[in-house]
Amino acid sequence: MAKMPVTLKDLARIPGVEVLDKKLFVQIREITTDSRKLEGKDCFVALKGEKFDGHEFVPAAISAGVKTVIVNKSFVPSGNEKIAIVKVPDTTLFLGTLANIKRKKFKGVVIGITGSNGKTSTKDILTTILSEKFKVHSTGANNNNHIGVPLTIFELDNSHRAAVIEMGTNHFGEIEYLAKTASPDIGIITNIGPSHLEFLKNLKGVFKEKSALFKEVIENKGTLIVNKDDEFLKKYSKKYKRPVSFGSKKSADVNYAAGKVNPDGTQDIVLTTSEFKIKTASPLIGGHNASNIAAATAVAVKLGMKKNEIKAGISKLTPPKHRLNFIRSGNAVIIDDTYNSNPNSVRAALKVLKMVAGDSEKVIALGDMFELGETAEKEHRALAQPVLKSDPAITVLIGSHMEFLYDELNGKIKNLRHFSGREQFAEFIRSLSERNMFILFKGSRGMKMEEFINQLTEVRPV
Repeated sequence: MAKMPVTLKDLARIPGVEVLDKKLFVQIREITTDSRKLEGKDCFVALKGEKFDGHEFVPAAISAGVKTVIVNKSFVPSGNEKIAIVKVPDTTLFLGTLANIKRKKFKGVVIGITGSNGKTSTKDILTTILSEKFKVHSTGANNNNHIGVPLTIFELDNSHRAAVIEMGTNHFGEIEYLAKTASPDIGIITNIGPSHLEFLKNLKGVFKEKSALFKEVIENKGTLIVNKDDEFLKKYSKKYKRPVSFGSKKSADVNYAAGKVNPDGTQDIVLTTSEFKIKTASPLIGGHNASNIAAATAVAVKLGMKKNEIKAGISKLTPPKHRLNFIRSGNAVIIDDTYNSNPNSVRAALKVLKMVAGDSEKVIALGDMFELGETAEKEHRALAQPVLKSDPAITVLIGSHMEFLYDELNGKIKNLRHFSGREQFAEFIRSLSERNMFILFKGSRGMKMEEFINQLTEVRPV
C-alpha cells in the first residue's frame, strides 16, 4: 500500500529549510537514521549525537541509493552528490517535524500512550484488541523516544486504520515534543507514579511531564482516556468535555474487577461498560494488568468495537517478555518481571506473587530501582510494608539501594539476605531451584536481573 509522501511543497512551508538541487528531489516515503539500514529507504537523516555523527555516513547513504539526504546547515557538500540535499538547522528536531507532516496526511486514528507504569503493556493490549477490527500499526521494541516515535510514524501507510504510539520520558519536555510530533486523536496516561524522579523530581513533576500528552489531545479536540483511580488524573474526568474514564470504581465508564487466578495461569476479570459486560479469563494476571485492559477497552468502545470483538482480542493477549512471565526451574516456579522496576511496579508484582503462590513458599528477589534521584532511600525503605504483606519465606536483595530496604526489614522478617556481589547472589538463588516454591525476580533494567534466571538449571516455560 502506498505511503503518504513528504513533498517539496511540504518542505517549502518550513522556515529555515534549504533544498539544494530541487530538480533532483524525489518525494520522501521511507526514511532511516541508521546507515546500516539503508536498503529500501529513499531518505537518510544524518543525526548528530554525543558519540556519533551521521554526517560521516552521507557518502555511504548516497552509494546505497537513497534519493535524498537531510543534513545540518553546517554540512558542506562535495558537489558530486547528484541527489537532493536538504539542509536544516537541527536534523534531530527536524526528524519530528518531518514525521508530523506525514502524520497529518494519515487518515486513520492516532492513539498516544504514556504513564509511569504499564504503557508498553497497554500499547500491546490495545494493539491486539484493535486488530480484531482494524489494521493497526504500533510502536515496536523500545522506539518510544524522540527518534523512535518519528520513525514509527513513517512506517504508516494508507492501509492502516489506527496507529498506537507509545511515548516515554525521563526529562522535562520530552512528552510535549513527542505529543506534538504524533498529534494524537486519543490520549491515554496509564498512571502517575514515582518513576524517573532523578530528573522529574517528584510526583508533581511526573504529572507535569506526562500531562503534556493530554494538553496536546485537548488542543486537537480529541478524546482523553482517564484513569479514575489515579489521584492526579481523575480530575480530567470532570474538567474536560470529552473524557472516557476507566478504573476499579463503578463510576468509571469502563470499570474492571480482577478475580481468581485459574490453574492455567489466566485470571478471571469482569469489564463493565454502559453498553455491555464482559466476563472472561485474561492471560495477563494482576490488578494492574486488568487496569491496562480496561484502558484499552475504553479506546475500543470509543472506536465502536463490539463486545465479541473486544473479548476475542483479550483472549489473544500474551505476556510481554520479562513481564510477569512464568518459568519452571526444577521444582520452583519463577516469576520473571525483570524488564524494569519502580516503586509501583514492585508493589504490583508482589501482589501477583501473593495471589498465585497460595500456600507455597514465596521468595522475593529484588534488585535496585534506578532513576529515583534524592528519593531513592525513601522509596526503597517504603517497600518494607508491601514485602511484609507478601509473607515471604525468603527475601533476597542485591544492590546498594536495596541496603535501605534490608535495614527496614532486618529483625522484622525471617530469612532475609542482602548481597553486594552478583556471584554470591546467583549462588544463593541456584540453591533454591530444587525447592517447591515461587520466586519473584524484579529490578531495574541496569540490574540485569534476568541473568540470574538464565543461570538457573532446567529453565523451561511452565
